[in-house]
Amino acid sequence: MDEEAEKDRLFMGDVMIGKVDDHTAIMCADVFDRELQKKMLSDPAFIEMSEMMGIEYVEYELKPTSTS
Repeated sequence: MDEEAEKDRLFMGDVMIGKVDDHTAIMCADVFDRELQKKMLSDPAFIEMSEMMGIEYVEYELKPTSTS
């Protein structure tokens, strides 16, 4: 997994992972290169590994609201 973590650092930082239950976790990260993220997530080997492990990706974007 160290190799994967090195690849992740190319497009995201401030990663936090939280356990929801014995079968579910949530990962939050600051993605600073969306194009590279899309490229990495669409790699056929990555997709195959995710399917084998039962990993599901749901993307959310959080933006601060203006205070004015």
